[in-house]
Amino acid sequence: MTPEVDTRPARSCSGEMLDRVSRLHFNNPKERADHIQAFLAWLPPMLKTAPGIDWERLPSNVMGYLIRAADLPEVVAITLAIGCAMDGVKPKTLYMYCIQVTNLLRRLRRSYGMATLAELTERRVWDTFVEGRLISSGDLNMLKRYETLACVYQRPYFETLSERQQAFWKPYLLPRLPRGFCEKQAQQQAVIAATEARRKEQSDIIVPLFPLLVELVQLRKQAAERLIKEFRRLCVLATRGEITLPYQFDYVDRQFSVSEQAMTLADVQLIEQPVTLILTLWNRTEWVKSHPDLYTKDVQRRAERQVEAYAPGRNAYFLQYEGPSTYLLWCGDLIEKQLLGQSHGHEMIGTRRSGVISPARAITQWFLWARRLSGAILFDPEPLYRGTLFAAALATLALTNGSRVSELLQVSASRFETIVVDELKNQQPTGRKMGVLVQKLLPKGYQHESERQFFLISDMAVRHLKEIAEMLQAAHGGRIPKVSPEAFGNKADDLVAEPYLFQWAATPMDVWGTSLPRMLLSCCVFCSMG
Repeated sequence: MTPEVDTRPARSCSGEMLDRVSRLHFNNPKERADHIQAFLAWLPPMLKTAPGIDWERLPSNVMGYLIRAADLPEVVAITLAIGCAMDGVKPKTLYMYCIQVTNLLRRLRRSYGMATLAELTERRVWDTFVEGRLISSGDLNMLKRYETLACVYQRPYFETLSERQQAFWKPYLLPRLPRGFCEKQAQQQAVIAATEARRKEQSDIIVPLFPLLVELVQLRKQAAERLIKEFRRLCVLATRGEITLPYQFDYVDRQFSVSEQAMTLADVQLIEQPVTLILTLWNRTEWVKSHPDLYTKDVQRRAERQVEAYAPGRNAYFLQYEGPSTYLLWCGDLIEKQLLGQSHGHEMIGTRRSGVISPARAITQWFLWARRLSGAILFDPEPLYRGTLFAAALATLALTNGSRVSELLQVSASRFETIVVDELKNQQPTGRKMGVLVQKLLPKGYQHESERQFFLISDMAVRHLKEIAEMLQAAHGGRIPKVSPEAFGNKADDLVAEPYLFQWAATPMDVWGTSLPRMLLSCCVFCSMG
């Protein structure tokens, strides 16, 4: 008979505690003591007595995730399973186990008829989950991680318990999958084969386009560079008083895209189109003065006195565009719809780094209000150019050396090497030697420093990386901060802090600063297929 024990969190995750937890940043190591305190306050009393599990050693991000998953009836079983695996897997991997097993149980409860955890000891729910379909690779991964927690980590822990302890804890174990379930009912081999076929189909299409896409990346980056140079020139003139704001001007340039209606790969070509943009240079003060009907008297007074948001040090320049958004660079529709930012909503193209793609947070809020009130297309070219530069470097590397996300983000200012190789012409050695620039990066599936491999850094990528390095040095007093590899997913456990180049807005202690893999989405938008 199942013992009656209190499986509820020590305190309700509502009210005061929920407010306190919401203020915690479970990725900030400086708040570790607060993470432990909040987690132990939440932890169901029965779990505090789990033999051999030191809950204070649980990674902070796992603590935060479990607290926020408290509404799930199976949270005790999930927490116990994670505690059993804590010493057997890397922290980032443990976090992924936690997310995927929680999501699996949510889906089984919501859509596949599971009412209690005990029902998973039978086949019915599992068979319903895979019935009548070839499951996705994501579903297969969830099942395999569930099985790993239940069998590889939880079962050995259970076997070390006394007979009395086993009787107590058995109802709270994750039931094992039916024998051979992934291989048979979940059709593991078929799922893997289908995934590989999709990847091959996609690569067969895109690989022949690599040279064209690399060229498009460079042309679009150059277009952004021409615009930023003109913007900076006009800002200098405005600061000197040589031009008066608002200053409207015509900007003539070229727009590059690829033919979207091509029927074959051979028909895909670069399209060049001359464009004339009608742009107006503003700063905040002049914008408010010119739009008195949009702002309160208080805001107008602050703008007139140039205080707070309108003080000289914060009175930033920006541009207004008048015309069809399709002619504004290659991402005008995203600028017009305000989809570039730091938010991570489904429709946003953004990063957590302040000042990449969109302005810093406080300036972004001012822009949002100005756009909503006026309906005008307003943008700051500086962060837009930084995003374009980062994206151009990432896209160029990915298209020229085959790097994955976790490898791209490892590129570091301290890891450049030159190796000597045989020169080739028409795939044949010429008898001469040549030097090529490389970085030793840790590939997917490898964990140890000795397993690093050489990745080519092309001349085009070098130019972008050099500009990024100079930008970082200018922002940090002549140095490139050594930042935590938090953004690298599971790779973060195998790497140490380095002067990684794909970073921005590092904190004073250099805890944060590495850009997110989500920045790769910006590559498509800014530099190649957007």
